Amino acid sequence: MIHIDLTINTNLVRKILTGFIRSEITRVGLQRAVIGLSGGIDSALSAYLAVEALGAENVLAVCMPYRSSVPESLAHAQLVIDQLKIPSVVIPITEMVEPLFQRDPQMSQTRRGNIMARARMIILYDQSAVFRGLVVGTSNKTEIMLGYSTLYGDSAYAINPIGDLYKAQVRQLARAMGVPQVILDKPPTADLWQGQTDEGELGFTYEMADKLRESERINSEYEENRKTLIVNISHDLKTPMTSIQGYIEIILEGGITQPDKLQRYLQTIYNNSTYMNKLIDDLFLFSKLDMDKMDFNYESLQVRPFMEDLMTEFKFELEEKNYGFSYQDKMEKDCLISIDGKRVYQAIRNIIGNAVKYGPENNLQVTVELYEQGDFACLDIQDNGPGIPEDKLPYIFERFYRIDTERSKDFMSTGLGLAITKELVEAQGGKISVSSSGDVGTCFTVCLPVKTPPESSLTL
Repeated sequence: MIHIDLTINTNLVRKILTGFIRSEITRVGLQRAVIGLSGGIDSALSAYLAVEALGAENVLAVCMPYRSSVPESLAHAQLVIDQLKIPSVVIPITEMVEPLFQRDPQMSQTRRGNIMARARMIILYDQSAVFRGLVVGTSNKTEIMLGYSTLYGDSAYAINPIGDLYKAQVRQLARAMGVPQVILDKPPTADLWQGQTDEGELGFTYEMADKLRESERINSEYEENRKTLIVNISHDLKTPMTSIQGYIEIILEGGITQPDKLQRYLQTIYNNSTYMNKLIDDLFLFSKLDMDKMDFNYESLQVRPFMEDLMTEFKFELEEKNYGFSYQDKMEKDCLISIDGKRVYQAIRNIIGNAVKYGPENNLQVTVELYEQGDFACLDIQDNGPGIPEDKLPYIFERFYRIDTERSKDFMSTGLGLAITKELVEAQGGKISVSSSGDVGTCFTVCLPVKTPPESSLTL
């Protein structure tokens, strides 16, 4: 089942969009912006972003009511103007559009709305010439994708900072930036005629549209990933299969007489068949995780003794191979975690296994630290390997992604280990991240949610 999450990091988005406004306007030699302020949430958000990017004195609000516009629309626009302390002008469009309306008394509401939208854009561009500023758009992604806009009307902006935000995300950012609550709560409307609302005209809510569009995007992306997965599986199975077939043909032809050479051929066949078996196991596990069909056997465990047992085992294994391993428990007190111990062990083993695979042959050192951070018990797994290039860090949890293809073949890596690790951790409510600094190694951080005891068990 697909979970649609449209939550955004409002601080980051705010920084990106104000930077976009500033750079796009200054790039053409200007310092100012002009915004058609309707009293709705979209135009209000564009105004708040423009003021933060350029300063209040450099943003002009233009209010363009029609004779049937709801009085509260102009009042809400004035609320934004007063709060932001920006210059403004009110230019009614009634006298501009009425002659056209009178020519055709049977004119539909849609035609009338398009005429009003285009009239308003004429005014905005005229005011932009007077104010020496760019016209900033106020259309969100949902409206644009639904085609709910007017060509040469509200879609004729010079720049549009909110064009990549769904309506739900516009609400999040508007709330974070302090848009008045009365504007956040009102039904979205283009104020094209009395009683008109966007959702009433569309026949569905923006929330429904947002989730449907995002679901379509995710499904499309999922299908593309599925095709890529099939191609990768075919390639990764064909390579060892071709090798096995080639060596078996040579042996069957009787061309191998030296026992040591025959042994090498058989060892290669064995290695390739082992790799194929591991690839199939990893694919089976990953597909169960991907389809939410993995059964997790959750149990409540004390995190400190659980991790102590795991680390003792890893320490023994690595030191047997003359690798360095150290573990530090930095938690001030023990806490409960509800996890599938076997799957957490598997995730950690994948990370430490990668440290061994890609680390130096001599003087490899793996350092693990356990600590508490907020509502999570976290584990830092640091190695002293070659590190991961910064441009490759965002992709290391993707299926079949290999940082060094040639070295990965030597180690018979399936390219699924870290993808599985991420799925195993996140399926249990945890988080995983990675950092790497040049040639001084890589640090994976695994965070598992701490189980909150029921109120009755808390001691006062």
